[in-house]
Amino acid sequence: LVARAHRAPLVVDMMISLSDTLAGDRARVGGATGRLLAGVDRTALALADIVLADTRAGADFLARRFGVPRDRLVVAPVGAEPGAFPCVPPDDGPCRVLWYGKLAPLHGLEVIVQAARTPGVPPIRLVGEGQLDGWLAAEILRDPPASFEHVPWIPYERLGAEVAASAVVLGAFGTSAKASRVVPNKVFQAMAAGRPVVTADTPGIREVLTDGEDCVLVPAGDPRALAGALIDLAADPARRTRLGSAARRRYEEVGLPAAAGAPLVAALRERSR
Repeated sequence: LVARAHRAPLVVDMMISLSDTLAGDRARVGGATGRLLAGVDRTALALADIVLADTRAGADFLARRFGVPRDRLVVAPVGAEPGAFPCVPPDDGPCRVLWYGKLAPLHGLEVIVQAARTPGVPPIRLVGEGQLDGWLAAEILRDPPASFEHVPWIPYERLGAEVAASAVVLGAFGTSAKASRVVPNKVFQAMAAGRPVVTADTPGIREVLTDGEDCVLVPAGDPRALAGALIDLAADPARRTRLGSAARRRYEEVGLPAAAGAPLVAALRERSR
């Protein structure tokens, strides 16, 4: 109503669909509530002049699931704030691995925990809390990984320092349909900081990164592959440096605010003609 009153275009950011997230990926609600949430999503999308998706895979999902016309869809990656995640050289100490985020099924935390139990895997620091708090606590108690630390949460303002103190940053390893479509925030933030990323090989991630050039991709849901990738990276500082530098260059191409926002700016200019 506000947009129409001001004759302004209405832009709906559908990086997160209520129905897909709560009824699908997180399975927090049942069928009736899921259908209600899908109706909320569908209404918002029908009213939008422009619909933002963070990947082409996500845009395809919105077109298929909700019938969003292709000419209303704009793909704009989430990117990362360069000031919050400065690119600083890694220290010369041991290889430390970092994962952070909400403890939600999308991320494949069971893959990370199982990989951490593999002999030779470098220390993993996991920062976050959420839906799987109880599961994670039980897993650590049942079979504690040798070099594994869980920190419930830290302020956003300290994330840049956390990333800078790490040698490798982990992405997402879940096998859900949603996991296959996204590029997690932490991936762009690690790229901004010039840190190598290890994450699942998915259609969404391949829109941004290339295995062996600016990241290491492993099969989704495969802890053995993740463990092997981390062991190899821990033993090869030069490779970590090369991958991190390439990730930073790729970030400058697609993840800086001006680059990430350019598709939306272009779409708004097109509508104003």
